[in-house]
Amino acid sequence: MEVVDPAELMTGFRRVDLSVATIVQLRGVLDDIRRVRARLDGVEADIARRLKDATPTPERDIATSAQRSNRHGARVLARAAAVDEQPSLGQALEAGALSGDHVDVFTRVLGSLDGDVKTGFASAAPELIRTAATSGSTPEEFAATLHTTAERIASDGGMSRFQRQRRATRLRTWTDRTSGMWRLSGTFDPETGARIHGRLEAAMAAMFAVKTPSTTPTDPGEKQDHLRALALLALTTGGAISRAKGDEPDSRTKPCNDTANNSDVRDSGGTSDTGNTTDPDHAAETDEWDQYTQSLGAATRRFGRPEFTVVIDTTNLGPDANPTVDWGIPITIPWSRIQDLCANADIRPVIVREGAVVDADGELNLGRTTRLANRAQRRALRAIYATCAVPGCNVSFNHTKPHHVHWWRHGGPTDFANLLPLCSQHHHAAHEGGWILTLGLDRSLTIELPNGQTMHTGPPRRQQKAA
Repeated sequence: MEVVDPAELMTGFRRVDLSVATIVQLRGVLDDIRRVRARLDGVEADIARRLKDATPTPERDIATSAQRSNRHGARVLARAAAVDEQPSLGQALEAGALSGDHVDVFTRVLGSLDGDVKTGFASAAPELIRTAATSGSTPEEFAATLHTTAERIASDGGMSRFQRQRRATRLRTWTDRTSGMWRLSGTFDPETGARIHGRLEAAMAAMFAVKTPSTTPTDPGEKQDHLRALALLALTTGGAISRAKGDEPDSRTKPCNDTANNSDVRDSGGTSDTGNTTDPDHAAETDEWDQYTQSLGAATRRFGRPEFTVVIDTTNLGPDANPTVDWGIPITIPWSRIQDLCANADIRPVIVREGAVVDADGELNLGRTTRLANRAQRRALRAIYATCAVPGCNVSFNHTKPHHVHWWRHGGPTDFANLLPLCSQHHHAAHEGGWILTLGLDRSLTIELPNGQTMHTGPPRRQQKAA
């Protein structure tokens, strides 16, 4: 592979006037930037290799010079060690074909192996690296390929990796000194992660189907994170959260129903439990928060059973001649463990082929009976779209809303063929930005922009988005 000259690339894209550049030119500049960054990642790794023999604290020297954390310095040193072990990684960095993130992925996978599996993996690595470099694989795609190769070499259906993952399961808690917030961070094996994920999703669906609390942020990603935190709170405490003073709930607070009603709850007295005068808005928000945390535990107990939307894609059969099976989150679970996982969960299969839903549970065509998409329609949309449907948008499906291509207000039905997942930005563009969307029978999408440009994409092709 040819070595990239960063100075030459930078000189090239500096000649481009970004204010008047075409889309093709802008994409070309982005590609040049990617190659420059990859090349600089290689230079940084080479410097780290030399610092390792020249200073007793290479991590700190790297971190100080880069104005980054010591963790960054350690990561760069690990990249240097990986390049020493696999020279083809260094060649890909020099060519700007793979980035430091690709090297990090390789390092993590290699470090998780041992014995004959590690030896066999190291032998197969050069070809895997060359393939990734020439195909333009993302770090996530590269990681999936490496894991698949390691499992094939182990020939145990992924059980060796699964056992290592179970041993690596951790949960850490601490208090953030700056914000004062209590925090937790967990790492779980894929089976446990699937169970937790399914329980949280089921709890969120049960608690927030009709209404969300006023504390919910407007940003789609922040909104989901907030609701997920409330679902975890209800699952772990059963809703039995005490107030600031005493363990007895406010006698004026009435329990919500399972999904909460549509009326705002307000503290008409404007006083706290101790009788001190408080800000009415603050008291109202406190009462509403208490209502959710005290009463929604019942919803999670009844509806907290995990639910998995299992997508069976028959478009391209795998090496074993079986369809591709996707559990809705980026996990890999050995087949020997699938049976136990299914025994304690509700499994909702959706069969797809060539971007079309062949079979799915539930009613997919609601006509004009309701404006809101039901859970069956959302499951079917999730089966064929990993992200927002607009070409190039990587917002996760979880942060999208079903959009009526033929608007509801104009007589459009709530039928699966008329629904499209859009993120908040593109949902706004469709309603207020003058975008005109046309969805073909094969779900090919055409978007006419106000400036006369047209975007077009064929039938959706499922690509699992990493978390």
